[in-house]
Amino acid sequence: MNPKLRLSWGVLLASCCGNVAAQGLEEIIVTAQKREQNLQDIGIAVTAFNGAEMAKLGMFSVSDIVAQTPNVTYVSPFGEGTNTAFTIRGVGLNDFSEHNEAPGAVYVDGVYKGTLAGVNFQLFDLDRVEILRGPQGTLFGRNTSAGLIQYVTRKPGDEADAHAELTLGEFSQVRVEGAVGGPLGDVAAGRLAAIYHKHDGYRPSRTSGIEDASATDVYAARGHLSFEPADDFDVLLSAHYSKADQVSNTYEHTSTAFLADGYTEVYLGPDEVNPVCEFVGGLTGPGQDCFGYRDTDGDVYATDNDREPFLELEVWGGSLTLDWTIGGVDITSLTAYESVDKSIGEDTDMGPVPALAVSNPVDSGQWSQELRATSEAGRNRWTVGLYYFDRDIDTGSRTDVSGIGLVDDNTVDTYQTESWAVFGQYEWGFAEDWTLILGGRYFTEDQEFEMVARDLLGNTPVFLGISPDPIPGFPVFVFTEETAGDLTKHDVDDFNYRLALEWRATESALLYASTARGTKAPGFNFAIDGTGILGNSTIEQIPFDEETLTAYEVGLKTELFNGTTRFNSAAFYYDYDDFQAFSFEGITNVVSNKPAEITGLEVEISTRPTENLELTLGAAWLDGEVDDIVSSSFFTGETVSRTREMVLAPSYELNGVARYTWPTNLGNISLQGDFSWVDDQFFDIANNPITHEDDYAVFNASLGFATSDGRYEIEGWVKNLTDEEYRTYAIPVTSLGFTQNMYGKPRWYGVTFTMNWSGK
Repeated sequence: MNPKLRLSWGVLLASCCGNVAAQGLEEIIVTAQKREQNLQDIGIAVTAFNGAEMAKLGMFSVSDIVAQTPNVTYVSPFGEGTNTAFTIRGVGLNDFSEHNEAPGAVYVDGVYKGTLAGVNFQLFDLDRVEILRGPQGTLFGRNTSAGLIQYVTRKPGDEADAHAELTLGEFSQVRVEGAVGGPLGDVAAGRLAAIYHKHDGYRPSRTSGIEDASATDVYAARGHLSFEPADDFDVLLSAHYSKADQVSNTYEHTSTAFLADGYTEVYLGPDEVNPVCEFVGGLTGPGQDCFGYRDTDGDVYATDNDREPFLELEVWGGSLTLDWTIGGVDITSLTAYESVDKSIGEDTDMGPVPALAVSNPVDSGQWSQELRATSEAGRNRWTVGLYYFDRDIDTGSRTDVSGIGLVDDNTVDTYQTESWAVFGQYEWGFAEDWTLILGGRYFTEDQEFEMVARDLLGNTPVFLGISPDPIPGFPVFVFTEETAGDLTKHDVDDFNYRLALEWRATESALLYASTARGTKAPGFNFAIDGTGILGNSTIEQIPFDEETLTAYEVGLKTELFNGTTRFNSAAFYYDYDDFQAFSFEGITNVVSNKPAEITGLEVEISTRPTENLELTLGAAWLDGEVDDIVSSSFFTGETVSRTREMVLAPSYELNGVARYTWPTNLGNISLQGDFSWVDDQFFDIANNPITHEDDYAVFNASLGFATSDGRYEIEGWVKNLTDEEYRTYAIPVTSLGFTQNMYGKPRWYGVTFTMNWSGK
């Protein structure tokens, strides 16, 4: 680098920022390129939290992490503890079909979690969490076009240590966490961690005999056993297990209707009679849905459901990691298996009569194998690898409308996915301060999908005039190789790449520019019916194509004020080809491929202006649009095509944390406040008024004390300090006269006791 240019850049930073005498920020180590690096040394937009930071912030769940990460949102369409999909920079999946995978991937200790039901787990004994924004297909593979969430658990160490934590909170909350680890002889070490978390439901039921919903009752355990039989050879055996058996979630009911155009969905006034219900022959009454129900008390949490929702979820798996060095080449083999077994049921209509009840089973198993080699010589480094992924999932849905004399449709589907990939990345330090990164990944993927829906009661042929009598088990939709041929299969191969240029402008400033291509695998829509009684699906609309995303990004990472302030920012433009746009038509899930583009910016600032004060601030701007979104009139079938805003993609977001610590003779007292503000957004791709959520802000606060040696800690905290009522998702079922609304948690108080022990 030209010395004059380096001097000019350094003078510019010094003149704008000055010097402040204070303790510097702690170094953040991440594995965004599958090796340990300082966060400030990589040209990738990453937000990371280590275990200590997560404890200080009271991060018990995925929502806590997302709240402090710019341009990242998430959705659990069935509520807390169920399927979770992340939206990163507007790229996400809000389809709630059990069998589909998301473009925002989740990894735990390097293992990809393919099944959505298995990614919303308890956060305990974690070393760190990393959120990578932008396509990561070169090193991490398929279904990372949005980015990824990477959880790294604590591994056995050279010294014995242990910790225990007890949290007591509102709704009879009890959360107990513990871990112990250390050496087991000269060449082995182990670690065992476990958690139990339970609280009562915070969505009260007004129906006698029905338990309050949105409860938690889950326990989980994780174990690691490591061996070092030789100086250049390490072995790590890992296993995990979790089980939940609880009262699941309910929705807040609002009556909704179509305007005269038949596709604009609006709230139904309390004195209005729903024209939709008159059209379909349902019950009608002022402000009512087509089952004759309306919610009148204005309580966004209380419900009148006649069916008690349930969730039974069992997740287990294990992995074997081998690391060894041969002739200056580091080789890693990671073999893993993951199993997810789930059963969930809800009262879909949310009313006091048995009108519409849906239940979903899941039985999923996956194998994955990664083998990679890396080597470094001076400022140059290369990585090459092979990857294999195989998943079988059996799932479906039972849609029971027999309570009002209609049908009882039971849909069963099977889905097999097999994928191979070869990948590589070369980092070329062609000048003292410049690095060029070239990466690529070629992959093949074979998918097979079959689905059969049957009316268990057999009323469908009666309604269709096929038979005067019911025919139990009547097939209402059949999508098999015999009926659909090659439509039941996807056979694709593709290439992802990353090209990046990094310039180390000063010792504390990194500028980068990159372009990358990411791919989200193709898939299949879920259909419960093709007769027109519950849905109008056709076999031609079941498969949908892969989506590809070409991303362009520039960014800056720098440390200022003698290392007391960290300023990171990135600007990006995404060009989409065949974006997988999800819509909910009637009571049928539909994903179709559409063109789209996204532009955005994010800024993250962390500072420690004094030894006792820590501040962080995150900000994001996003503009995402999808073209050719087609809406059909419910009354006439006429269509209209429009450009719409992306789902779960607010234009602006802000988040921040302020923490002050007072040292005393007995220990340290800490006071902390944090917040997240989210601009208005839509929950459906048609951008209907009923799925538009206004902006909202959530504030949290805590007061804690820790002994000087860090062995004992106590912290009182409150979540959602102002008791803000805000929707996290909405599912319009306007064809039946209502919308399901999922709300965030109410104000929640608690206290956490922690004990840490170290054998040092």
